[in-house]
Amino acid sequence: MSNSNRVLLDKNVARNFLSALAKRVLAIPLAKGERTAFELLNGETLKGKRIFIVAATDNVIKPFEKKYPDVRDFRDRVEIIVPTHYWRRWSRRLQRVGFTREDARILGITTFGTDAEGSFLGVQEFLTFDKPLATLFEIANEQIQKKLDAMKRDLEPPYDEAELPDVKLLGDEQE
Repeated sequence: MSNSNRVLLDKNVARNFLSALAKRVLAIPLAKGERTAFELLNGETLKGKRIFIVAATDNVIKPFEKKYPDVRDFRDRVEIIVPTHYWRRWSRRLQRVGFTREDARILGITTFGTDAEGSFLGVQEFLTFDKPLATLFEIANEQIQKKLDAMKRDLEPPYDEAELPDVKLLGDEQE
């Protein structure tokens, strides 16, 4: 398995994609975020990559799959990322950097998350529309990396090999 093939979608990326699907059926023009998410998930950028969402996002969209086949198709394309043992600890440390509790938890799972089988640790990319999150991650990246390195020194394999993801801001809007 390639080292750069796991991507976590922010809840708003999933929401915008599903909204775009609904609007396309109704022939309603797409907003910029919807268009960005639609093109991302239907384009070449994510081909060959494993795409993940968190369980909370799946819980929100799951009830719609019986009524909307596109939701079922989307859920078939994505996997649920699950937290590993050190996820909570890492999330608390991210909160101390200045991230909100929710942002720290999602960033924490990008580093200390896995699939149902536990076949990997972390994702390489986190795609988001959240400009404040992406900006803080960029500004504080060196500090975050130092905190992760310090934490990893006390961890056993495979957790001692945890890495930060690339956080990629989609579009210019904050949603």
